[in-house]
Amino acid sequence: MDFTDHYSIKLDLFMSLPADQVLQPGPEPVHVFLHEAETLYFNSLEDIELLLSGGLCRELVDDLPARISALREAESLWIASQLDEAEVKQFRAEKIEKARTFRDRLLRTLRFVHGDTKNLMYLHSYVKQFKGNATLVQSLWDLAATGRELIPGKPDSIITPGLLDEAVEIAISLSAMLAQAATEDLKGSRALK
Repeated sequence: MDFTDHYSIKLDLFMSLPADQVLQPGPEPVHVFLHEAETLYFNSLEDIELLLSGGLCRELVDDLPARISALREAESLWIASQLDEAEVKQFRAEKIEKARTFRDRLLRTLRFVHGDTKNLMYLHSYVKQFKGNATLVQSLWDLAATGRELIPGKPDSIITPGLLDEAVEIAISLSAMLAQAATEDLKGSRALK
């Protein structure tokens, strides 16, 4: 199932919540909240037996990925409803450019801290050779994986697990945005340039 499927399934559940039980959003952006929810989900899997023995409901843990997915879809629908077509294109272009800048800085930093390892040299040439959005998403995933492999060699480095998690979060967000854009392009509602 994808974001749209989870959204349609969970929408009735979310709309059935009594208004007095719906909490107002905090100051953190939705993508930060979603990242924290994903982190909690993966961390809870490691200690699931202990959490269950403490009273945590297994169904809540199992349902968390679908809820996160539904919220991602709701966020993208809200953003799309607030913007006209030109603004959507501009928003997407800015998000892609920010992701590209982050990727390039992360790659330079990894090369500076860890030298030109075989994997980093491959990623550097890959990034220079291929310029598409799919390459951008894949290179963010690859940099996060390579960084995780290199961290034990220099544990006091400025490359932290949080920075690598941010690369993964950007890759997930960007791939969802590009998939949404491609879907809209196929449906004819908006064009992705």
